[in-house]
Amino acid sequence: MQWGLSFKDLQGTDASQLFPPAQMKHFLTKDQEVFESGCQIDFEETMWNSILQQNRVVHTFKKPICDASGKPLYFIGMFVDITERYKAEQRILEMATCDILTGLPNRALQQDCIEQALEHANRNRECVAVLFIDLDNFKVINDSLGHDVGDKLLQAVAARFVYVVRSEDTVARQGGDEFIVLLCNLGNAFDAGAVA
Repeated sequence: MQWGLSFKDLQGTDASQLFPPAQMKHFLTKDQEVFESGCQIDFEETMWNSILQQNRVVHTFKKPICDASGKPLYFIGMFVDITERYKAEQRILEMATCDILTGLPNRALQQDCIEQALEHANRNRECVAVLFIDLDNFKVINDSLGHDVGDKLLQAVAARFVYVVRSEDTVARQGGDEFIVLLCNLGNAFDAGAVA
């Protein structure tokens, strides 16, 4: 049942000795679902691994074994640890939506944020603003001091932008030395000027 333990280690124990109470409650709820539906269920969940002392993402299967009348008698359960796959998927998603150098949202994610902010503003009769920021003479820094220094400058500028805007605003890197700042929940257009 619990990876990191041998069958011998598991003999004479029950799951409550291996999992925290909240996890056990979740297990029992899913077990009841199998018995009530009489159907196999499979789902992804986070499970505590007491040996590794960390949460793991698992894909769980529970299949009822029924008598001749179709009444569930017991079930067989199995889980497959998919933590590494899950982490890889999250990393791919991050790479597709975030700028690798600064960690800021990239142009694609920012476009989605702008569309959502406009819809929200239209529904709530609020204003939003989009600021386009281009760093002057950045090419000179890259050419004279090198790309490593230029990268550090971009990271510092990104951190400064994030620091000075409100938590509901979004800073993104457009590419190169260009940034976009999305200001949400503005009372009027003059509020954007104050931030700029």
